[in-house]
Amino acid sequence: MIHHVNNDILALTTEIIVHGCNARGVMGAGFAAQVKKKWPSVFQVYVKKYASADGLRIGDIIAIGGVDVGRNGLVARHLAAISKELPPNLIVVNAITQESFGRDGNRRYVDYDAVSACFARIKLLAQDAKMAVHFPLVGCGHANGEWSEVGPRIETALGPDIPANLWTLSAKSETEAPQTRLVF
Repeated sequence: MIHHVNNDILALTTEIIVHGCNARGVMGAGFAAQVKKKWPSVFQVYVKKYASADGLRIGDIIAIGGVDVGRNGLVARHLAAISKELPPNLIVVNAITQESFGRDGNRRYVDYDAVSACFARIKLLAQDAKMAVHFPLVGCGHANGEWSEVGPRIETALGPDIPANLWTLSAKSETEAPQTRLVF
């Protein structure tokens, strides 16, 4: 079950924050731009992976951890980097959920199967870290996805044993569905 939290996800100092990214090495809008501004190292690791021979592929995740989570051998194997910039017990995951990006309101950029693949990988990280997973409306802002498609995929991928928390700044209660096209 996904729990809704009406607050600022970027205020978290522990556990796992996941956000959707494109496979083009750009974090220029939406929640990704906020992550880039708050934690530049998260963006730098993402760009380095983009520029590598392997590049970025939809369904990939790039996890960056604070210094304390990096000391856990089970967790460290999931991390692309350790950052002193992050709170010590926080992991930020760049989930590659879309191939490209743009401003065409009639085009869906998020790939629903990539959301499923990313969150299946994140489940393994969360199990090893023994941490809850927190996320905004992944793929439902500039990527033009529908929460009615994304939400169930996240819930299925994480399963019943991983605490899952959807953070919005507009949901009025846990029982109300968030807006499907909310832009952060």
